[in-house]
Amino acid sequence: MSTPQRLKEPAAGELVNTMTATHKTAIAAHAKKDQRTNLVDGTTMADALAISTRGLHRLRAKGRIGHYRVGRCIRYQPAEVMEDLRVFHVTPRLTSRL
Repeated sequence: MSTPQRLKEPAAGELVNTMTATHKTAIAAHAKKDQRTNLVDGTTMADALAISTRGLHRLRAKGRIGHYRVGRCIRYQPAEVMEDLRVFHVTPRLTSRL
C-alpha cells in the first residue's frame, strides 16, 4: 500500500495556481462569449474607425462590413468590422523617385 504524496508547501510570497482544467475551460468559454456579444452602435463604431456615420452606412450598404440587426437597431462587432476592412489595407511601395 503506497502512501499519498504530500504537496509541496509554497514559499512565502509565492503564488499558487489552484485553477483546474475545468476552470480554465469555463473562463475561455466566457471570454469567447464576451467577444461575440461585444456589439456597439453605429456612432461608436464610426468613432472607432474615425469616419462619419454616413461613411459607415455606405460601407454597410455596399456589403463591405458585416452588421447585426437587433430589432430595429443595427449593431456592429468591432473585431469583425476590422477583419472585414483588412482587405482594403494598402501596403506602401518602397520606390525612389529621383
